[in-house]
Amino acid sequence: MSLSYFYNIPERHVYTIANWIMVVYLVWTGVLSFGETGSQIINNWFTQHLLFAKVGTQWTLLAWVIGAVKIVIAIGLSQRNRHSRSYQWSALVAFILLIAPTTLLLTNPVWVASYGGFPFIGSGQGIIKYFSMAGVALYLYASSTSSQVCRRIAIGLCIFGVAIVMGWIGAMKFTAYEAQGIFPLMSTNIFFSWTYTVWGTQGASNFIGIVELIFLVSLLLAPVSKRIGLFGLAGILATAIGTTTFLFNTPGYDLFILDLNTTGQFIIKDWLLFAAALIFYSAVTRRQESTT
Repeated sequence: MSLSYFYNIPERHVYTIANWIMVVYLVWTGVLSFGETGSQIINNWFTQHLLFAKVGTQWTLLAWVIGAVKIVIAIGLSQRNRHSRSYQWSALVAFILLIAPTTLLLTNPVWVASYGGFPFIGSGQGIIKYFSMAGVALYLYASSTSSQVCRRIAIGLCIFGVAIVMGWIGAMKFTAYEAQGIFPLMSTNIFFSWTYTVWGTQGASNFIGIVELIFLVSLLLAPVSKRIGLFGLAGILATAIGTTTFLFNTPGYDLFILDLNTTGQFIIKDWLLFAAALIFYSAVTRRQESTT
């Protein structure tokens, strides 16, 4: 496979990669919604949500419903005929299901009060990933329906989602709060622990922040240069692979590796972040081809 393939990734391959990453994510987290972790996550968020806090109920049943919906959607997205009505509905419901959690930015524990609140985002770091995730789902719907309007919105959501995660969290790496937050993950990881030997806690965090911002800027330059954009895309893929390795050195799961806890579910979202970056890169490079 030549390098030219990566400069012009066929759309059908982009669709296939994005589709199956989405299916795996929905099945995995859907099954987990029936367990203790799934119920705990829903309870934690909704009991502190500004819109639902006064309801005063347990949200375990909602966790089960969400889990069931995720599994049904995953089955719908697994069919070979992506133009079928059931596939289209599955993709549309996936979009709704993934854009809805962004309202959790209205919950109380998102902002770190001890650091003055915004822009110090704590548990909300997982929430802002849903923008790109929703963009991937809408892209699948647009591909199924051939809707150009939905396609443009999907691509916009994808790059916005990638930019807000890589840019915001990347910039926070230069703060003491984030440096301390990633220490348990990185300091015991075989691929990242060396950074602490070289630069120490804050220096290692600064290094990761610089790398993340470089990857983001490179991806954003894809409309100007395929080569630079491809470097950024490869960097975001490397980020997804690197963060996945945290599952093996930190408590990202409970009883066994498939039983992800809140940390583990936060980590695997990076694969949908990569899918969003791939969708953006593929779209802008094809646009370059059509204008030359």
